[in-house]
Parts: sequence; structure tokens; C-alpha cells
Amino acid sequence: SIRSLTPTGEGVGFMNTMTSTANAKGIRIDYNTTATSLIQEDGRVVGVIASDENGNEVEYRCRGGVILATGGFGSNAEMAAQYDNRYAINAQTPSSEAPGATGLGITMAQEIGADTVDMQFIQVFPFPAYDDYQLVASIITMSNAKMAVGADGKRIADDSKLGPYDAVSVAARTQEGEFFYLVGDRSEERRVGK
Repeated sequence: SIRSLTPTGEGVGFMNTMTSTANAKGIRIDYNTTATSLIQEDGRVVGVIASDENGNEVEYRCRGGVILATGGFGSNAEMAAQYDNRYAINAQTPSSEAPGATGLGITMAQEIGADTVDMQFIQVFPFPAYDDYQLVASIITMSNAKMAVGADGKRIADDSKLGPYDAVSVAARTQEGEFFYLVGDRSEERRVGK
């Protein structure tokens, strides 16, 4: 069965579509600008303070409201460990997340009293990304629910449950050297371009 939908062109295709739509509507996009705090007046969020690519403070004000699309916190090991301790995450744990996934937007919202829900539902892949934060090709094998087996050839988890990423990620921590094999077939090998 289909587990998810992927846009044509994957992430780049998605971003190109969003960017061209924003440009067509006259929406300005400021790149290399990091929000650092939210501006409140009379109990309402009316803007954001940010730092531009030169380190200068920039203030954005709005009339209709602020939409906070924070991204994740998978590259913030302390925050990940705070909300989900199933993986024994620590500062040395490799992440498949981009380095910008630090949870800064979530922290900014919490600083003004925002609540959070379902923070424990972190998707953790049982293998790291390459240096450019692209997931290794094995993720395609995992996404099609192939087996994960230990050095003894026995299945390490019921990967039909919780994912399969979650179950395999937890089980991988119990393997000697956190070592295991992903087992797929030739059709998957062709799919990943090998």
C-alpha cells in the first residue's frame, strides 16, 4: 500500500512550486534570515524579530497575524531526548535532519506561553544521513517495509509496527555495535539506482 505521497521533483519540486506561487502573488521572501523572538502587544503576536545574513537585527510587523511554521527539532539532540527517550539520543547521535532543524521556532513560542502537543512523536531513521543531509539510499528499502536483521540473520523487530522506522530504530540500539542488515529484493535495488 502507498504510505505517503511524494511531489514531482521531491523536495526541490515542492519548494519550486511554493516559491513560484509566492512570487506570482507578490510575496517577499527574505532568505538567510533567522527568526529569534516573537513580538507581543496586548497579548497578541504582532511580529517577529530576526537576524539577517549579516547578523543585523530585523523587525517584521504584521496586520493580519503571524503564521509560525517552525520545522522540526531532529538536529537538537537535547530537545529530542527531552521529548522522546526511546532512542537513547545524545549529542553524538547522527541525525537524518538538516542542521537547521533545531526547534528554535518551538522554543520561541514556548517563551511566550505556547503549549505543545504530541512532541514525543519523533520520526527517527535507524541510520544517519550523508554529510549533505540527504538520506542514504537504504531508506527506500526501509520505506517499503523490507526486513531488518541482525548479524545472526534473525529479524530484529516487528517492523510492521510503529513505522517501520520506529521499531527498527529502537531495536537497532540493542544490537552489538548497533549493526544490522536491511534486506530487500532486486526490484528495490533497481529502484535505488544501483
